[in-house]
Amino acid sequence: MKAIMQKKDIWIFLATAAVLAMAAAVGFGAAQARKAQEYREHMAAAERCLAGAEYEQAIAEYEAALRLEPDDGAVGQAMVLAYLAQTQSCLDEAEFEKADNILQTGLERTGAVVLEQRIQEVRKLKQEKEEAEKAAQKALIAAKEEGAEEARQEAERKAKEEIATPLKQCVTQILASIVTNDMSAEEKLRAAYQYVLDHTSYKRTYETPEGDWTEGYALQLLTTGEGNCFRYAAAFASLAKGLGYQARVATGQIRAARGGLTPHGWTEILIGKEWYIFDPDMEDAKKQDYYWKTYENYPVKPLNKEKEWSVEF
Repeated sequence: MKAIMQKKDIWIFLATAAVLAMAAAVGFGAAQARKAQEYREHMAAAERCLAGAEYEQAIAEYEAALRLEPDDGAVGQAMVLAYLAQTQSCLDEAEFEKADNILQTGLERTGAVVLEQRIQEVRKLKQEKEEAEKAAQKALIAAKEEGAEEARQEAERKAKEEIATPLKQCVTQILASIVTNDMSAEEKLRAAYQYVLDHTSYKRTYETPEGDWTEGYALQLLTTGEGNCFRYAAAFASLAKGLGYQARVATGQIRAARGGLTPHGWTEILIGKEWYIFDPDMEDAKKQDYYWKTYENYPVKPLNKEKEWSVEF
């Protein structure tokens, strides 16, 4: 009888242990699920902040995601983009000291080589700006003394041209590597289009571009090699502008693969007296010719244009 009781006790103990183990597993699984959900929420919030030019908040969200997934390299790369976008915003306001500090902080947190390179670019831009401002000041004084308003305006224009923005520097470097003097204008344009196809890949993000977004989007695609249709369009428009074309970005809606309409962006270039469509994003996705099209022969319809956006350096 005692042996039977002992055997019964063993079974009770095993059953209890099994129940406790299952409870622990359920609890652990629930904790992991909550952690994964929090990570997704932080990443989504960061993407929204980045699209809305709220760079400090985007970085804070990426840091929160990184605390949950310390080994996730994608988060570190995303933080690098946020730091670069934030410094681009600073440079637009000529706040070079602030940009330098932001990049130093980003370098310490991510160790990204691109940020170290960017620090040198910012310092070079600061020096160029100071020199350009001195030259502009001298020209303005001369124009004032002569009483020539036209000369003053021309001096301001030249001073601005001497300050090369990061996007203009990037475009200049790319074009120097892919075009030669013996190429025709059309061959150069085709080379720029092919460069976008060969050096970029699609990365889905959800945002509605607002404000002066084309420069930042173009720089992001040309420096990281990733982006959505709006970034493809802005990047190619910038390369075309670097070649001397009048180029812009158009946005609107296009037929979605699963039916209905979906937001889309594409490049428009003025050739002769007409604007033509160039859509490297759709060519990359469909493996079909979307180079130099009109709204009549564009392969996918409907393509509903809603807005036009200028591309500036």
